[in-house]
Amino acid sequence: MLYDVTSTYFEGQAKGNPQAQRGYSRDHRPDCKQVNIALVVSRCGMPLGYEVFAGNRHDSTTVEEIVEHMEALYGRANRIWVMDRGMVSEDNVAFLFFAAVGSGRPKNKPCTPGLMPASGSFSRGGAVPIES
Repeated sequence: MLYDVTSTYFEGQAKGNPQAQRGYSRDHRPDCKQVNIALVVSRCGMPLGYEVFAGNRHDSTTVEEIVEHMEALYGRANRIWVMDRGMVSEDNVAFLFFAAVGSGRPKNKPCTPGLMPASGSFSRGGAVPIES
């Protein structure tokens, strides 16, 4: 599944939308409030789900919520998630790893050093170290 987040901005004050906030502007409009739109598509490009997040929310903070939303809609499965580097964080890698092996890392708890296997020692496919 491909997951990405984009933003769209509002002209005016956007007082009627509490999610409209100032944040990182991909449109180079830091003077405008915006919302972030998250989209998940299948390997053939079929949209499977979306969410609208507050405009001041960082992409990496949306991963757990969107994965849990997809699992609620379609059930747990052996999925491969493709995301850009804006989604990468130690907590997200740990969350996806533990979700893949079915272990119960407590939600919103940081990964304890040593809990994850060393690079290259993953026993299940789909967990690959990425260097930027």
